Amino acid sequence: MKLRNLRTVETGVGKRNTASIDRQILNEFRDRPVELSEIAAAIRKGTELAESLHITEDELDEDVEFTEGRLLTAIHVRRERSPLLRKELLRRRGREERCFCEICGASFEAIDSSYRTAAFEVHHRVPLSISNLCRRTTIQDASLLCAVCHRLIHSLIAKEKHWIDVAQAQAILMDR
Repeated sequence: MKLRNLRTVETGVGKRNTASIDRQILNEFRDRPVELSEIAAAIRKGTELAESLHITEDELDEDVEFTEGRLLTAIHVRRERSPLLRKELLRRRGREERCFCEICGASFEAIDSSYRTAAFEVHHRVPLSISNLCRRTTIQDASLLCAVCHRLIHSLIAKEKHWIDVAQAQAILMDR
């Protein structure tokens, strides 16, 4: 499918709503066919290796080794987040003694206070993805979640294929 998208960008024939990343990739590698061929070969080799390493749970034992650590070059588009939002949310919550996960209630008080904040992540109450524009976020737009609940809420969102707010996630996760 990706090759079809790239062919559409190059020839102008086919579906018209190709992603701008496809145009960017084509423009970047159009004049470097040898390098592109080498990258494609590496991707194919990686795919073949992954398929050959497909292991069922019955076959998994202590002696299984996994190949890791290869350096990969990738182009990704991601939404910028302000590191100051997390810092300010933690500062305010700590001052108010309200540093706890809004889903499970974990406060990590048993952990040394100099490390405690590392357990918390900021979750946006309104998804950044609803707008293609840069926007302003306030402290009220953010929730404080432990790393586990933050991962779980995003897993729920992906599974359900719609936005799930913190209260809904709490009801789903804590009822089970």
